[in-house]
Amino acid sequence: FVQGLMDLGSSICQPKKVQCSICPLSKGCVAQKEDIALSLPVKIKKQKPQRCAVSFIVYDEDGGRIMIERRPNGGLLGNMLGFPTTDLNDKSEQLDAAHGNWIDESVFVEHIGLEDFNAMAVSDSIKYEWLSVDALNEVSFPTLYKKVCNII
Repeated sequence: FVQGLMDLGSSICQPKKVQCSICPLSKGCVAQKEDIALSLPVKIKKQKPQRCAVSFIVYDEDGGRIMIERRPNGGLLGNMLGFPTTDLNDKSEQLDAAHGNWIDESVFVEHIGLEDFNAMAVSDSIKYEWLSVDALNEVSFPTLYKKVCNII
C-alpha cells in the first residue's frame, strides 16, 4: 500500500504537474476539493543559523603594523588570511562601541592594542604575522575581511 502511494506521488501527483483527472484517489482528495493541488507540497525554507563574531584589528606598539592570522584548515574560511576573530555567543554581550562598530549584522570589529589583545584568551590559539597598514591592500582577503579592511 505504501509503495503504491509513493508510485502515485512520483507519477501522477507531482509538484507543479498534478494529473487529478487520471488519479484513482481523486474523489477523496482534499487537495483537489479545496483546489490547492498545484500549491502542494509547501516547502519550508530552512533558516540558516545566525552567526555573530568579533573581529579584532590589533595594532602593534607603535601602531604601524596590524596583526593578521592564517585561519585553520578546516571550517569557515579555512587556510585563508584574515584578522583574529572569535565567536560572539550572545549578540547582546557588552561590546566597546568606543573602540569598534558593526560592519554588518553579524560581525563587530574592535580596534585594540597588542597588550590588550594578549590579555584575551583568544590570543593563544592563533598563528599570526604582522603587516604594515599599507601592505593590507596587497593581501587577497575573503569578502568579510575586505569589509574589515575598509574601516582601518
